[in-house]
Amino acid sequence: MRMQRKSLNLLIDAGLLQKARDNGLVISKFLELKLQEYFSFIEMVSTPQGPFNKEIVGLSEFESESLAPKAKRMDQATLQAQHTR
Repeated sequence: MRMQRKSLNLLIDAGLLQKARDNGLVISKFLELKLQEYFSFIEMVSTPQGPFNKEIVGLSEFESESLAPKAKRMDQATLQAQHTR
């Protein structure tokens, strides 16, 4: 199925337009591709399955415990502090 095309009048800086043409860019195609990229990004970020969803990346509002490894023995300073109480 072919997309329906719509004509558009666009105001753009003359120097920028010339630079684009000198570099072989077709403005309408470039704009169309960039708009598609933008809306794909917005949809990805705003969906519950998006990359910033806390549950998917394993973050919760409150973490129950530290992710650091648990110490198997107390260090010397902790042992001394317990004995001086």
